[in-house]
Amino acid sequence: MRHTESTIKLHLIEWLEENGYLNDAVVINELPVADRSRTSFARRIDIAVANGKLLGFEIKSEYDSLDRLEGQLKLYHKRFDKVFVVCAPKFTSKVLEIASPSTSVIEFENDGQKLRFKVAQKGKITLKKSANDLLSFVNQKEILSKLKQKKVNVKNSLSRSELYELCSNVLSIKDIRTLSIETLKQNYRSRHNAFMKSIKNNGYKPSCLHHLSASSSKTQDNTLTNAKKEDDMFIANILAQSTQNKMRPIKRTPNFK
Repeated sequence: MRHTESTIKLHLIEWLEENGYLNDAVVINELPVADRSRTSFARRIDIAVANGKLLGFEIKSEYDSLDRLEGQLKLYHKRFDKVFVVCAPKFTSKVLEIASPSTSVIEFENDGQKLRFKVAQKGKITLKKSANDLLSFVNQKEILSKLKQKKVNVKNSLSRSELYELCSNVLSIKDIRTLSIETLKQNYRSRHNAFMKSIKNNGYKPSCLHHLSASSSKTQDNTLTNAKKEDDMFIANILAQSTQNKMRPIKRTPNFK
């Protein structure tokens, strides 16, 4: 029997809860992950868990291919403390060839009643220490707020890259990690709570999963809505600048903004 990605997600979240991954955690569905190397801004990892660490889960069902996996893993290992590939049995051997030893590989199979998960490669946790990578999950407004809390004299007009540099100079990596993780938890907590409430009332049913979706706007808080609007504008600016740079003729004297 083939399983859809939604079914796999639901059973995976149940497995994560049973194995203690969701203690003091927020589950995030389809989290955008900034990728400046592509013409488009972001990939989306299937499931992310913020629980004091940042964990990312990429699902490869029977309906998927592994064509993009190498690029996905290269990016996700920059952003997450631990990366998991959750795959159908037909992909396990190939995933193990593509994935580094630090990647956790989990195979799922159907026992007739529910999906079972088997660890094919344990992987390891590597705490991210790059300010730029950690801050990619935080919008500009939230970065400014954190700096002002630290009594840093900062202009609202600073670009994202300038804010990154300033954070690197005045905040410890521990502070930046906390900012990134707590911001994600705050922005997605309302969806997570609605999902967990539905699970408590109904059990792990497919109907519960929609609470983690962006379309479940009634469960979003204003912080997430405003953050999304701001980041959508930032994405549009990045893409516009990229297009302009490709079209701009080469000049002898650089024109720095």
